[in-house]
Amino acid sequence: MVADIVVWLLAAYGCSALLVSLCHFVLAHTLTPVAEPCVHYQLLLRNSEQSLEMVMRGLLFRASMSGRPIRISFVDEGSHDYTGKMTEIYQRTLDFLIADPAAEDGSTITIDLRNA
Repeated sequence: MVADIVVWLLAAYGCSALLVSLCHFVLAHTLTPVAEPCVHYQLLLRNSEQSLEMVMRGLLFRASMSGRPIRISFVDEGSHDYTGKMTEIYQRTLDFLIADPAAEDGSTITIDLRNA
């Protein structure tokens, strides 16, 4: 009696898993993905090594929680600390950073991190 219930439960689980996989396959091949617009952040930097990492972590966390793609560009205005080296490391390791801040689409959020 218990063995029959276990067999029926396993069969129902297998059928439901197969149905979910089939629906996922059909939907993945019939729907065309819609590209979400990127949120472009432009960081204005000058001797900003103290706050750059905190802002970058915040932007990455917000992007991962919202699920929206982001682009980040750096505008360095003559830093004398390690800000330039930090931006070089970010540009080497993260693929969504853009090198040319002039290539923007109009909807740019500017974050001013310049220290007086």
